[in-house]
Amino acid sequence: MKREIKLGFNSEQKLFRAYVELLQPLFKLRSREAEVFSQLLYYNYLKRDIVNLTDRFELIFSSKNKKIIMSNLSIKDSILQNTLSVLRKKNLIVNNEVPTKYLVYPTSNTLELVFKLKTDGIND
Repeated sequence: MKREIKLGFNSEQKLFRAYVELLQPLFKLRSREAEVFSQLLYYNYLKRDIVNLTDRFELIFSSKNKKIIMSNLSIKDSILQNTLSVLRKKNLIVNNEVPTKYLVYPTSNTLELVFKLKTDGIND
């Protein structure tokens, strides 16, 4: 059985926030952690033309970009640093990079997620 739910957003930034919100229970993220993580994913998407991930994330984690994130979220540096530490502990940031399995690249302003939920013992 399939169910399709279409959601619309008026900006790419909101699309990334919605993506993280959908996965928030799986990652066990608090609201602030989800906000910061979605910003990291969004800036990764914006800088996707930088092929080398180390170079890309060096730019994403630069002081300049952190200031932009703090401004976007209206938070102080100490809050951002604490939140980044929590994301590191949850392995959503490893060696100052977001692991590739969490990176998403919407095409034609569309991001498609597929959840396959299965229980043992139920007839297919």
